[in-house]
Amino acid sequence: MTPVAVGLAQFAFVGLKAFQQRAVIHNTRWAVLPTSMTMAFFEVFVYASIAKAYITSGWIAAAWIAVAMGIGGGLGCLSAMALHDRIMRRSA
Repeated sequence: MTPVAVGLAQFAFVGLKAFQQRAVIHNTRWAVLPTSMTMAFFEVFVYASIAKAYITSGWIAAAWIAVAMGIGGGLGCLSAMALHDRIMRRSA
């Protein structure tokens, strides 16, 4: 997989993880199960991509995957925080 695809998957995974954490903090029970199920799919994709990159192309390819994961994860977390705040304002 390309670092871009993994970065986007990590964006989604970490974004969902942050969204779920904020849902737990705010006791938004309806969001926990669907968020967990979706997170599982992205998590499997990311971990499989890391393993494939390392096995087929070595540590340099895996390092580029790690860079993409870091950027995607950070942006995903920030986006989820903003989205959750917006949703919570509407429902209040």
